Amino acid sequence: MDFQLNNTGKALVVKTVTTEGICIGDAQYKQCILLTANKVEVLKEIKSLADISNELLERILSKQPDVVLIGTGKSPQWPAKNQYLDWHNAGVGIETMDTPAACRTFNLLMSEERIVAAIMLPLT
Repeated sequence: MDFQLNNTGKALVVKTVTTEGICIGDAQYKQCILLTANKVEVLKEIKSLADISNELLERILSKQPDVVLIGTGKSPQWPAKNQYLDWHNAGVGIETMDTPAACRTFNLLMSEERIVAAIMLPLT
């Protein structure tokens, strides 16, 4: 899936998402990543939604994003009830959706100059 969004050069944007990986700039990522406006971090320990720890979310939330997106792979998934309650209590919007939708949403929010963090699981 190709994304065509005008990039002013100020922030990272997702170019494509395929089973080969998530393309950001000239790099392609085949593992889970944490994406912000100016940084991509590979999260080797995250293989599924259930692997996203409260400690990781606390680290992300310490940056005070407006919203945290979680791309769950090729199909939408929802957190377990206890995980959802922990996230809900954080006081920041945490949205789960399939990874292509999360990438589109990330690019849109970046174009609006919002403060966004995204955890993106690959499509494989």
